[in-house]
Amino acid sequence: MLAFTGSPASAASTSRRDACFTGACGSATVTWQNHYSAYVRMSVADTDCDGHAAEIRIIAHQIHLGTDQYNWYGPWHVNNSGCHGGYESFNGPFNGGDPLLGFKVEVCVKDTSRCVTSTEMGNIY
Repeated sequence: MLAFTGSPASAASTSRRDACFTGACGSATVTWQNHYSAYVRMSVADTDCDGHAAEIRIIAHQIHLGTDQYNWYGPWHVNNSGCHGGYESFNGPFNGGDPLLGFKVEVCVKDTSRCVTSTEMGNIY
């Protein structure tokens, strides 16, 4: 469903959300393509020298058969560069089988319960 390769198609609008706290900071920028797809750019950095990596994933808010809403949780993308390694980027298209209502971005400190989830970016289509 979500492969981070390729380049973005042209679109009418983009949305961005950040999720930052002591330990990790990340963001996702979404270029909306239509009701079913978008191009996603994410980056995450380790902001605390605690020996734990920073990780990020996208959460897709979708609807099945026009009434059953659900969340699809994307794979974790990990920045193992440490607290002085800066941001690592992960980019690629999202093509959902069901209509896409929006996205959230979730950032965590790997192997801990420390996580932050952004507010939703609603699909413009």
